[in-house]
Parts: sequence; C-alpha cells; structure tokens
Amino acid sequence: MNKPFKYLIFSVFLGIIILMVPSCKELETFIPEEEATAAVKELLQVSSDSAYAQSSNNARMSSDELTKIYFPQNDDLTNNIMNKIPGGDHEVIEITEALNSEACLLAADLKPLFDDAINNTSFDDVYYLIESDECRASSLLKSRQEYAIKTLCKQIVQTRLIDSDLNHEYTAFQNAYNIIAGAKVLHTELNEFLTEKICERYFYLLQVEEYNIRTQSSHQRTDLLTKVFGHK
Repeated sequence: MNKPFKYLIFSVFLGIIILMVPSCKELETFIPEEEATAAVKELLQVSSDSAYAQSSNNARMSSDELTKIYFPQNDDLTNNIMNKIPGGDHEVIEITEALNSEACLLAADLKPLFDDAINNTSFDDVYYLIESDECRASSLLKSRQEYAIKTLCKQIVQTRLIDSDLNHEYTAFQNAYNIIAGAKVLHTELNEFLTEKICERYFYLLQVEEYNIRTQSSHQRTDLLTKVFGHK
C-alpha cells in the first residue's frame, strides 16, 4: 500500500474519531442524569415560587392585560340591557375587582398543588427538557398534571365561594341580566370560571419564569441552575 493511500485512510479514520468525540463545550456542560433531573425539578420549583409571588400581587396582575381576569362573558354584555340594570356598569366593575382580589388570595392555595405536582412528575428525557430556550418542562408538567391540579383547585374555589359576597353579587347580577334579556344569556358557573382562570394564569407565569431562567443569568438563582442553564 503506497504512502499517500495510507495517509488518506488515516485521515478518514481520524476524522471519524473526531466526529465521535463531544466538543469541548459539550464536555464542559455535561452533567449526570441524576443531576439533570434535579435541575429540571429545581427549574420548575423556582418557576412556581415566582408564579406564586406574582399571582398573589393583585395590583400587578390587574394591570397586565395578559393576567387580568375579566368579567365572565364580558363580550356578551350589551348596552341595551346594561342600561336597564340600576348601577349595572358599576356592579360589573365591582365584581371584576372582587374576582381579581379573590384570585390573588387563592394563589396561596394553588401553590401547594403545583409543588406537589412537580415533585410527583417523572421526566423520561431530562436532556431533551434541558435543551433549547423553549418552556419544555412547564409544558410537560401541564400535559401530565393540569387535570389533577384543576380538579383539586375547583374543590378549594367552590368551598371559598359558597355563601361569599362575591358569589351572591355575581348570581344576583346574572339573574337580573337574564330576566331583562328574556333568555339565559349569562350562564357561567363562577367556581368553574375562577378555577380555569387562576390555573391558566399560574401556568402562564410558570412558563414565563422558565423562559427567563433559561435565557437570563439573573434568574438562575441557584448554583445548579447556573451550572445547567448558564451555558446558553
């Protein structure tokens, strides 16, 4: 075998070996699977802490169009009927404010449900969840735990709303509106509505914080989060 051919074979073989070896960057950021799993759980836990802190802040939540809770079936309200309800517009404003205040108080009941869901969720492919800037961990948690969280949350909301001023005021307004309309235009069950909204908001805030942790070093508040997500 002549020398040029030997060199060619050696070069091809060396190239294959180089392709099989992880880059230096990959070696620097490689972590064991157990540690990767802990990092994903910590990512979700820190995100849950942030979601709770924000969702319990009424002023902040009510001033943001993405998090504010509006009157149920707000788009179905018509001026023609509203004008026939004494103080109708004022009642809608008061009920909306009460809904947002109640939603912020319920954040304290919602957080343990999310914390338990995080602890009880298994992660099949933690390296997939770690890669990219997408909110993959929050999306997985939502797909696996949303129904259970909402079921438990609904029980809490229902208990809080029974005989509450908010429930009485909303029911009275809904009945008054439907009597004037001559049909059951407003038909929202308040406990289902509030459950849906506060869970939806909490998941949204969870995803926002997960994205921030993945992309901003200031949100990587622990050594583990910095180690796993700080290289991006």
